[in-house]
Amino acid sequence: MKQPVVFWGGTGQSKVLREAISHENYILVAIVDNQEIKNQHNEIVLLKGQKGLLKWLEVQPNVSNIGCAVAIGGHRGRERVALLETMKSLGLTLLTITHPSAFVSCNAIIEEGCQILANSSVCVDVKLGTGCIINTSASVDHDCVLGNGVHIGPGANLAGEITVGDGSFVGAGATVLPGLNIGADVIIGAGAVVVRDVEAGALMVGNPAKKLIKRSN
Repeated sequence: MKQPVVFWGGTGQSKVLREAISHENYILVAIVDNQEIKNQHNEIVLLKGQKGLLKWLEVQPNVSNIGCAVAIGGHRGRERVALLETMKSLGLTLLTITHPSAFVSCNAIIEEGCQILANSSVCVDVKLGTGCIINTSASVDHDCVLGNGVHIGPGANLAGEITVGDGSFVGAGATVLPGLNIGADVIIGAGAVVVRDVEAGALMVGNPAKKLIKRSN
């Protein structure tokens, strides 16, 4: 018997996560979204927001047996972590999803709710906070420490000994050089090459990456 799973978020990331869990003993049974969206999983129940989820949970025989994940990526890491906490408070079990093609070092520390996707690498002595996403073909090298809700986009590379603050997003194909500190709530644009420390809230673009604006939270 496969363990039932609920995703919060019904757009593209949910398709990626569904494929990832298909290799394990899980089955997607419902999707929650706050918005009116097109159901990309026709046979799956679509629930509207927390009220819809609560109503659905009322008729489930064993809530604690239902796993959950948040299929919301990009720079919305703090929202992702908050939704994980909401689902956990309702009795659901937070899943850490690792695609079978991913490499994860035996001594990496992975907190709950993370997503380590196809062909990605989480190397020796890496630490991932709650709700991190290491997306398709991304690489996090030795001794990196990622805060809660960090998203490393497809094909992005973090060299060794990098610290990334809560809620930050490293865009597709970006590179961060070794030993740097990336603050909280940073966005590093696609293809950027980061060669120096980045302050909290910055938007970094280009090669070498330069600050475009400082974001307000």
